[in-house]
Amino acid sequence: MRHASLLRLTVMAVAMFLPLVAGEVTVVLRPVVSIASERATLGEVAELIGDAAMIAVIRDLPVVELPDLRERKLEINEIRQAIGHGIGPSLLVSGTTRVSRRGRTITEVEIVQAATATVLADGDELVVSTLRSSGALVIPDGGS
Repeated sequence: MRHASLLRLTVMAVAMFLPLVAGEVTVVLRPVVSIASERATLGEVAELIGDAAMIAVIRDLPVVELPDLRERKLEINEIRQAIGHGIGPSLLVSGTTRVSRRGRTITEVEIVQAATATVLADGDELVVSTLRSSGALVIPDGGS
């Protein structure tokens, strides 16, 4: 998986800089987090308190992939595993979090307008009739 390889490379790069940042950081997981991107970072799911240099290194590390709208529960061990064992002794992690990707609702009106615009772009005349109301569509927000 492409994201897993990127995560491993990120952790290896951070590990190279660990000797430069030796301070402790307290990581307090937020109870519930909703974000608009394909992956959640440590800084999004937790409050980081302590050594500013260490926080600058770990704040943007991805901790979980969010390809869909399903909620995921993260606990202390999962955070340590995502960040890397080399940083472990410098982190004091507490709590659990439920993280999910925000949804974007596309209304029926928007769907009809998009379909109409697509057909009209080809130069055809079009009359759109709604035979049965389908409601809205919810998709993951942000990302691709």
